[in-house]
Amino acid sequence: MKSIATSSVMRHLIPVCLAVLAGQFATSEQAFAQANLKVIDLEVGCSPYPYQTEVRIQVKNTGSTTANYFYVDVFFDLPSAPSVGDYSDSYRLLYNLQPGQVRWVTLPVPSEYVEYRHNTWVDVVLDTSRWVPESNEYDNVYSAYEWLYCFF
Repeated sequence: MKSIATSSVMRHLIPVCLAVLAGQFATSEQAFAQANLKVIDLEVGCSPYPYQTEVRIQVKNTGSTTANYFYVDVFFDLPSAPSVGDYSDSYRLLYNLQPGQVRWVTLPVPSEYVEYRHNTWVDVVLDTSRWVPESNEYDNVYSAYEWLYCFF
């Protein structure tokens, strides 16, 4: 006999029942609505003042609910791509990213990576603390091979 707790029907009905009890009438699709954070673009450039190399990351919420708050962690010159759960010394906190909304995050590139005037890997991890429930937790790491130097 199949347990009622593991029944596929029950897993879909419980969120709907909770919504009805709360005075909301929702379909199971609406009850499972979630945010989804993605890096859309990454650029390395020069800031005019204070004359530093910086990385700009375009982040988008492709999901259907607001991403309340999460960190954007940036890594430079790692031997392999980081994972969700890895923390960097270069990070920014973003909050209230609405569905479909895009924001640019700008961070300075630490000087030790710029001195050598070379290409290097720049990796970004979104929501490494997993504070935002997402429809796809497997697309939160982005990597790009970039030239890290500005001529001032």
